[in-house]
Amino acid sequence: MIITIDGTSSSGKSTMASLLAKRLGFAHLNTGSIYRAIALCVLRAKIDENDTENIIKCAQNANVSVKFEKGTSVIMIDNKPEVEALRSPEVSSLVATTSKIHEVRVRVREIQGDIGKTTPKLIVEGRDIGSVVFPNAEIKIFITASLDVRAKRRQLEYEMLGKKKTLSEVKRELQLRDNADKHRKESPLIIPQGAIIFDTSKYNIEQALNKLTEIVQNKMQVAN
Repeated sequence: MIITIDGTSSSGKSTMASLLAKRLGFAHLNTGSIYRAIALCVLRAKIDENDTENIIKCAQNANVSVKFEKGTSVIMIDNKPEVEALRSPEVSSLVATTSKIHEVRVRVREIQGDIGKTTPKLIVEGRDIGSVVFPNAEIKIFITASLDVRAKRRQLEYEMLGKKKTLSEVKRELQLRDNADKHRKESPLIIPQGAIIFDTSKYNIEQALNKLTEIVQNKMQVAN
């Protein structure tokens, strides 16, 4: 069974996906990490970020896979685990460019599809998972929250990293990201057909997890 979780930035989709997977005994895949793996391959190949042709070749030849350890995904490049390198500032900067390339997205979808075929119980989260990658998933969730709530969450994340930003600045960032996600040419952020919309605005993490677990378990009973 595949459960897809899509949603807006800072809506809680990553947290919910991870916690829900642990609670239900599913494997959890954050698809953004695969895009980061491709960017890391490009970085190590020392390809210029404007060299689209060679970025595409690198992506198509990249040996990227996923190994699940106690349900948590570990990204593998050439059969070697990658953790810290995927979160480097250099990769974070480059992935914004490489992930916009159509052929790169096609390659990432291929990798995601292979994972879906070989993983019996999988929760996948991202921004085009239920709409593009797994449109036939048994259960689809779209997580959202109000802009004010999302901005406060993101501001807290910044504070934990030692960065200070005003709430207005963070709101503006999220509005720009929302606009970019919803209006991008390649796989725009939409509510997948048949998805359950879950608003986390009024819940804390435990409350949201309990409510989402209830929703999903009810859907699982119907699906079975």
